[in-house]
Parts: sequence; C-alpha cells; structure tokens
Amino acid sequence: MSTHGHGPSTSATSSPPPAKRRRGEPSPQDNITHTRKPPKSHPRGRPGRRGKRKPETKALKLEKYVDSGGPHRASMVIDNLTKIYHPPHYPDECIGIQINGALVRKIIQAEYPDASQPENLPAIPPTPDKILVVPTPPSVLQADPQHPPYLMLRCVSVVPPRTQALLLAAWDRVKSVSPKQYIKREQSRSATPAYHWGVWEKTQLTPYITSESSKQSVDAIAAIDELLNLVRQRIVPKAIEMTRYYLPEQWKAQERAYNRVHAWLGDELAKRPALDFKGAFFTIAVKEGGSEIVHIDWSDGRNTMTWVFAVGDWEGGEFVAPQLGIRVPIVPGHLFGVMSRTVAHFTTPITSGQRVVFTCFTDQNLWAHTDLPTTIIG
Repeated sequence: MSTHGHGPSTSATSSPPPAKRRRGEPSPQDNITHTRKPPKSHPRGRPGRRGKRKPETKALKLEKYVDSGGPHRASMVIDNLTKIYHPPHYPDECIGIQINGALVRKIIQAEYPDASQPENLPAIPPTPDKILVVPTPPSVLQADPQHPPYLMLRCVSVVPPRTQALLLAAWDRVKSVSPKQYIKREQSRSATPAYHWGVWEKTQLTPYITSESSKQSVDAIAAIDELLNLVRQRIVPKAIEMTRYYLPEQWKAQERAYNRVHAWLGDELAKRPALDFKGAFFTIAVKEGGSEIVHIDWSDGRNTMTWVFAVGDWEGGEFVAPQLGIRVPIVPGHLFGVMSRTVAHFTTPITSGQRVVFTCFTDQNLWAHTDLPTTIIG
C-alpha cells in the first residue's frame, strides 16, 4: 500500500538510504576494477580510420573496373563531350622563317585574307561546354615522332569559380604594389605589357630566374608569390594531368627539363617555391587584355604546348587561328593549350569587362637544352 503526496512513493519493503560517508573514508566504488572497453570491430575487419589500400586490393578493384566495362563507358562519356576538329592542312607557313613579326603578318594576310575579319570564321566548338581537340596530321607525326599529337586543346571546367575569384583578388593586390617591368612590351603582338615570372634560358646557356621575379621590392615579391602560389596549388596539378593524358611523350621531356632546372636552381627555388611549377611549364606571362596582333611566340619551345587560362568577366577575347580556319571561344574555367611557336594566332578585341590572362610556357632554349649534360662548377 502506498501513500500519495507531494514527495516520492515509499513502501514497507524499501531499503534504508545509504549512510553518509565521512570525509576521508574510501568509497565503495574504489574497490571496483575498471577496464577499458575493447575497440569496436570494423565490419570489414579494418580499424575505424582507413589507411592506404594494399597493392593487391588496388589491383583487384582495377580488374573489376576493367571487367565491368568502366574504361569503355568513360571513353564514351569523353567522346560525347569532345569536339574533334581536323584542320584543312598543317600550319607550316611560318616554320623556319627568321624572327620577324612583320613577316608573319605579311604571310598570314596574303595566305588567309579572312584573318582581317575573324567574325567570318566559324566558332569551334560553338558552345563553351565541349572539349576541343585539334589533332596533328598523321603524316607530320610520321615525319617527326617528337611532334605533339595535338596542335590545340581546350579543356573545360578546369578552373572553378572559387579559384577564379582568388586569382583575380591576388592579381589586384599585385597591381596595388606596382611591380617593376624589365621586359619591353612586344609591339608585334599586343598593346598591353605582360609580367614574366618563373624560370627560363632566354639569354643564357643555363636556366635562371627572370628579372621580373627577383628584382622587386619585398612587398612586390610577397604579392607576386601569393598569386603564383595559387597557380602552383590549383592550376599546375591540372595542367600536369592534361599533359600526361594528351601529351605523354611531351610530359616525359618536361620532367627531364624539370630535373635539369633543379640541378641548377634547386636551392633558389627552395627559397621561392612559388616559382616552381613542377615541370608543367617554367614561365608565366600575366597581363590584362589580349594579344590583338597576329603573331607566333618566338620564345616558346617548338614541340611544346603552351597553356592559357583567363579570369574575370568580359566580352570578346576569342582565340583566332587563321591557318586552322577557326576562332575558339575562351571563357573563365577553360584551360586552353596551343602549339604557339607553330600556330599563328591573335585574340579578338575585349569589348567590355576585365580579362586577366595567364600564359604558361617553356622557352625554346630551356626546351632545347633538356637533354644536355649538367655540369655545375663551384
């Protein structure tokens, strides 16, 4: 029988409350031996934190992927997203001529009068969401096995919007500290100058860091390195991936060039890691606007691919290749590759907005000296 009130219910059989423990007396809990619970077993026999897969596991997963038709499905997806453009002929008109911008313009104007009205050339591809590949003719590859298999590439959705915004903000900080420019504006290609940062061999027989990278104020170097570190961390891995996939032999040569550069400049690049682009390229030219005058890039390696990307919000600035008979829309997010020492090119005017373009290349001397023995004295 129980009673109801404002307090708790009690019964005749309830045990008496425990006696109060005096200060200093041991607690009954002190005599209990505590043991740590064993870790829960993982459903797959692995610990909770997953480590690297064993080679056998990787091989098994790869075998299953291949057996299930994974590569074929991936190839079909890429094919559906890719526009292959076969040029009417190989652009050899300017190969072997002397370094003369006026001569290039004369040749292109005579052979390709449509270049004066690029709007009459077809936009290839017509939409910005397709990969573009322009293969090298088979006869050229047979005659020159070192020639890249593609004259031009356009990879889409490579530079995400967040990266574009970071690059644009970093470029604004570079402009705010007014770095010095030591390289004269090339009047044969553009009305606006570019900065050249990184490593090349333009005037020497060994690689060296460009003056516009090193001969700057402390504030300018800090701003330049902030910008280049973004490129190094967010663009370089993707450029390497594209080179390995589309241009495997060129990537092997780029790796050899990288090893040679590090043999000469390893200590200096360790102090300025922002100038180390991991062999994807060795120099970056950065500027606002475009290159409105038809030209070829004399300083670039003949059998190299120059990578280009741009950030900002603009109208115009299409890449025009008169010898190939096309103009290529370049929009934010694209990574564009071209054999710029072979294919004559220019960009249509920027009609509105801001366009900051990054041209990433390997200069011809550095490329030509890739396999020279390295002997360092001192």
